[in-house]
Amino acid sequence: MQEGGELVGRMLEAIHRHSVEEAIRICDPDVELTTLFDRIGGPRFRGHQGVRDWFARVEELWAFVEVADWRVEDLDDWVLMTGTARLRGRASPDVIEAEWAAAGKIADHRFVKFGIYLTRGEAVAAIEAG
Repeated sequence: MQEGGELVGRMLEAIHRHSVEEAIRICDPDVELTTLFDRIGGPRFRGHQGVRDWFARVEELWAFVEVADWRVEDLDDWVLMTGTARLRGRASPDVIEAEWAAAGKIADHRFVKFGIYLTRGEAVAAIEAG
């Protein structure tokens, strides 16, 4: 699915540039987002307003997020992404390097589900759960 790779690239670029409007363009109006905030009992994000709220929260917490070395696997109507990132929290002088994984379900040329996870296994589990 070449479309999946293109959408992933656009989403990662939107995250890197903090471009919420670009992310919204490639997300369904009812997109379901799974974020790392879910792990700590944080807010759930859904729809275009959820995308805006998630970007605002990321902007509030992180001084910068640089996505690098990402790979995409096409799995029917899902895409699985893995990569590395460099991040620095607003309250910290230290740069963190971390691996990440994401899963996105595509319908009608947009993400209808998009989730970010700590491991590839978690992303695969999300895909398997549908």
